[in-house]
Amino acid sequence: MTETEWPAAPVRSALAVVSLAALLLAGCAGPQDFPYDVKLLDTSTAGLSPQAAALVEEARRHAKIRVSDAAIGGVAGMMASVIPSQGKSGGAGGALTGAAGGAGAVIGYACGEYIDARNTRLTMDKEKLDLLVTAARHDASAYRQDRINAQAAIAESRAAVARLNQEYQQGLHPAGVYRQQAETLTDVSYALQALIRELQANTAIMSQDILEAEDNQAIGDTELRPELLLDQRLSLQNEHDELVSSHEVLRAVAFAIPRDERPLIDATPHE
Repeated sequence: MTETEWPAAPVRSALAVVSLAALLLAGCAGPQDFPYDVKLLDTSTAGLSPQAAALVEEARRHAKIRVSDAAIGGVAGMMASVIPSQGKSGGAGGALTGAAGGAGAVIGYACGEYIDARNTRLTMDKEKLDLLVTAARHDASAYRQDRINAQAAIAESRAAVARLNQEYQQGLHPAGVYRQQAETLTDVSYALQALIRELQANTAIMSQDILEAEDNQAIGDTELRPELLLDQRLSLQNEHDELVSSHEVLRAVAFAIPRDERPLIDATPHE
């Protein structure tokens, strides 16, 4: 199996379940931590629009990193372990737990170039802060593209559902006609919810790094400029808020589908 491949269902489903079980047995994931990763690994992009497929594939790639790293490494593998990103956003072994990296609590969805960068140097100095700022910019750009893809996919589904609703009102509604849109909305929802949680985790970790930079600046490291990292945290927070808004729009589109064919979309995650 190559690095980018993932087994097909039902083998994929079995491995996803085994991975989740490993996470729970390791004591590193509460019931709220990894369910969307497992769901993403059991999705297919068949029938999705190019934008929806790109969004789901990116979220699945992050999910595969988190679940594989946690399942293989257990507790030791999740304690701030990092897989080199090789230039790809989301390349980190994503799970952090306990006091790893100052995260404080379980932040299982943390993933991205920022997580890679913060583990390259132990000391918070100008060199490390510059690495963190650059990595955060790259992550923000990747999330921005995810948001663009999500908005395009949701707009397409909204137009399709509106058209189907008109046919429904005219009595031209064969059973199952909403199935493709229901599946698309479900898959896009899984991707958005995982990405929203990633951003929540990443900004929480970044907040700890900002505090460390501010402390080091206060005790004499005048080259440190924590405000640069503050700016990047704001960018990531903005992308988080945009993804939350997009998921709310998605839920409204799902709710417009007749009850007998409406997908069950979970509530939008909030901090």
